[in-house]
Amino acid sequence: MFKACAKKIFCLLPILLCLLPAACQGPKFPANDGQILRIGTSMRLNSTNLIGNYGYMQFAMLLTHDTLVRFDENFLPYGQLARKWESDSQGRVWTFWLKEGLTWHDGTPLSVDDVAFTFDYLLEKNIGGYSWIGTLVSRISTDGNSITFHLARPYSRFLENAAYIVRILPKHIWESIDDPHRAFGRELTVGSGPYEFERFFETANILRFVRNENYHDSLPKPEIIEFHIFSNYDTLALSLASGNVDVYYKYGSGFPFAYLRHLNDEPEITILSAPEMGVPLALGFNTRTGPASLLNVRRAISMIVDYQQINAIFFDGKGIIPTAGFVPPSIPGFAPREKLAQNLPAAHELLQEAGFVMDKRDGFFKGPDGSTLKLVMVARNDMPHQAPVIRFLQHSLRQAGVDLSIRSSDLSSWVSRVESNDFDLLLFRTTAWGMIMDAGLGTGYFDARRKGGGCIANADDEEFYFLVDNILSTTDDAKSVQLHSGVQDYYEKQLPAIALCWGVGSYPVRNNWTGYTIHQMEGGIVNRITLGSLCISQAANLQAGL
Repeated sequence: MFKACAKKIFCLLPILLCLLPAACQGPKFPANDGQILRIGTSMRLNSTNLIGNYGYMQFAMLLTHDTLVRFDENFLPYGQLARKWESDSQGRVWTFWLKEGLTWHDGTPLSVDDVAFTFDYLLEKNIGGYSWIGTLVSRISTDGNSITFHLARPYSRFLENAAYIVRILPKHIWESIDDPHRAFGRELTVGSGPYEFERFFETANILRFVRNENYHDSLPKPEIIEFHIFSNYDTLALSLASGNVDVYYKYGSGFPFAYLRHLNDEPEITILSAPEMGVPLALGFNTRTGPASLLNVRRAISMIVDYQQINAIFFDGKGIIPTAGFVPPSIPGFAPREKLAQNLPAAHELLQEAGFVMDKRDGFFKGPDGSTLKLVMVARNDMPHQAPVIRFLQHSLRQAGVDLSIRSSDLSSWVSRVESNDFDLLLFRTTAWGMIMDAGLGTGYFDARRKGGGCIANADDEEFYFLVDNILSTTDDAKSVQLHSGVQDYYEKQLPAIALCWGVGSYPVRNNWTGYTIHQMEGGIVNRITLGSLCISQAANLQAGL
């Protein structure tokens, strides 16, 4: 199938091939004598400052910067910079002991002073997403090779929300930087991880890292990692097919199914897949103002949506129909519920109960003042593969009597609209980490006490706060199970958002490397577990003459 389709693609898009530096040449398997892993990505890069650029922050987490602990693909913690850790029975005091002989890439010793500095610096410089440090951590103390975090309240999830997510920075570099968001320079790439930044080839959009032979843990297999950055999925798919990149990576996203089908029958490509921990498509509601602040309007919209059709459009029918509990089944703590389903008569009845009446002259619901029920949905314009779903949602709501207009925004404008409540509906996605952060189960997106970073922050009642605060403070497993179920009950009753589809992440890889592991918590198929287990395939060795 692919070879037949490929002829059409190559005929229709000859210019695209010319844009790929090596698209018209090269063996079926790239030469592996240098052990280069070439990763195709659509993640944007405008600097190599892990604080100032989201894309590079993810690359740094993967390759150059370590954290105190990490989690394996089964969500079990293991030490990275820390060799061991412990907490008191309430989870208010957490102590970590660092490994011996740790160094930064430039040879400077890494110590507990760097760890303490990192937490202080992220808070002092008002780095987005780290304001929680000021309310959670009351004091940090060090003693020899140990560092202790004294917390303001019991907090059972310190490993997930602090020790895992905070990338430790070298104090001797960052302490002199007053404005970390605007800083630039090669020294900002210095970390303690298994790879070192080598160069960003701007004209070719290739980011290269080399293996850190002095790494404190076992060395990863590829000697060189290259991220080849593509502006669209057409060229990325062609590059995978022609062998110019080996694997696809975008944090928290499988390969879009609209492009994936062209690779399905390519003999030198294998499609690996796993259920996604994030929600690839979700619809958030403005619960404070406007029509969506009415619960019956939110319920009606949830019954207007045709989930089967969205699954067909976005996942080629291979996704999973969600429940109103929002949380996908791959998340620890998932509680099964009845699946969402379209029910137009029930939706119309709910709208009538909310005070709207169908006007048979134009087919739209009208409010008590005679005005048409109009909603504004905000969507991001950097996710073009969502466009068919956006058009479908607009058509579906208008057919059901609700006038929907679309506001397409870049990421910064999208965040600004969210934070100012300038929307009725919000098309968004959650990542695996987003579903784990805070109290887990996606609560970090909805908790109104959390600000910034694109959090919707639309749940602000005592029932929700009780659930979140008790999950964070309890160390009782049985109580945690009840609370996790309670969160999903809350989502089902109050509908701060609905999942439009639960996903199955698919990742095309060329067969010249074997040993990939899908690690959803780290964002997909490229992760520390994969990099430690990759092997050059026998076919690739023969091709390279090894």
